[in-house]
Amino acid sequence: LSSPSQPMKDQVNKPKPLEEQIDNKIEQNMKMTTIYIQSNNHVEKEKNKNVSSNVPSGWSKAWTDKLILIRKPITKLLLAISGSAARHPKVYLIGSIAIAIATLGIGLFTNFYVETDGDILWTPSDSRSLSHGQWIEKDSGFPTESRYFSIYLHADGSNVLGQDGLTRAFTALNAVRDLSEYPTVCKESSSTEVVDENGDVTCPLITVTKFWNSNLTTFQRQVQNDEDAMTAMSQDIYPNGAPVDLKAILGNIETDVDGTLISS
Repeated sequence: LSSPSQPMKDQVNKPKPLEEQIDNKIEQNMKMTTIYIQSNNHVEKEKNKNVSSNVPSGWSKAWTDKLILIRKPITKLLLAISGSAARHPKVYLIGSIAIAIATLGIGLFTNFYVETDGDILWTPSDSRSLSHGQWIEKDSGFPTESRYFSIYLHADGSNVLGQDGLTRAFTALNAVRDLSEYPTVCKESSSTEVVDENGDVTCPLITVTKFWNSNLTTFQRQVQNDEDAMTAMSQDIYPNGAPVDLKAILGNIETDVDGTLISS
């Protein structure tokens, strides 16, 4: 009798298609997961014999089969795309760039824009508060609300108070006030127009320079050294009669026993 050992050997050693190997690997992994879950369930049942389980028999297997059905087409699609991209890298590279440019062109011609307003992003589109806010901002004709911005001065951890530190504060303040649009913005910043001692329109200021009416000439005339500056900033009220809130204009405040500023 002739033996078909050689053909059988060739048949056994013939490699399986890649997709079939992946499908088998997925099924094996899912079966292992199923066995692990069922084993844990068996241990829990042994530990808690008096506790009845509401999970129906075969639920784990049915869930595993569903997962396999969902994962198979996704895996095949990814394999097909990655294999094609590996065989034709230039085509995919040029195609990706072309799609990106086309998407940009479509966005430009369809008035596409990126929304960054948190009120619009996180508020339901049909909410009354959103429509009211849009009416106030766009349709009412109310002037745009001005906002405070802060300028922080420091001395690399050293004491910033004194004649030099205050001169820097005036320099920064005057750099903002010298902007061409500063008077226009300040007129819209308050319901009542605010003017300085010279009658010029100014914005409401919360600053250490108010001890000298935010006027550099007055500061230079009254302050000749650090002691003069400390004494002036230790007052309870500004020259215009407004109360002083040191915590709003200075940080890490230190005073002596008499309440005079010594460091910030």
